This record gives sequence, C-alpha cells and structure tokens, in this order.
Amino acid sequence: MEKLNAQNVNMISSSNKEICPHCGSDKGFAEGTVLDPFIGSGTTAAVAKRLGRNYLGIELNPEYIELAEKRIASVAYQPELDLK
Repeated sequence: MEKLNAQNVNMISSSNKEICPHCGSDKGFAEGTVLDPFIGSGTTAAVAKRLGRNYLGIELNPEYIELAEKRIASVAYQPELDLK
C-alpha cells in the first residue's frame, strides 16, 4: 500500500472534486438520502431529520431498533439549520 504524501493527497482531493463538485466547498450538499447501514441508537438519522434530509437506517438488533425509533421520534426538523 502506498503511503500518503503531499503529491498523492493532492491527487486524491483533486479527483474527489471531479466526482463530487461540492467536496471542499462551503456550499453544503444537495438534497439526498442519508444511508446508515448500522443505525444503532439512531444518531445519524436524528441529525438527518433535524436537517430536513431523508434517511434510511438498517439495524438487526431489535433493542437498537426500538432505541433508534424513540430517538428519531423525539427530534424535530429545524429549518434554521438547513444547509441548502
């Protein structure tokens, strides 16, 4: 595996900007769906909901599903936080 250095880090960041033009900018991100394949207690989904984003969480443990559902239900969308 190649070690990171100033040259290849710059190459990585340049290629990321071509793939995702918003990377490295202060413009925020376009609307989309946040995917959390291991939702656990639901922190990522709660933040997505607070920011007005769609979210999809996957969890196998029924105890964490219940915990995540309660946490997400307690959060409200806060338009003043919207990054659009």
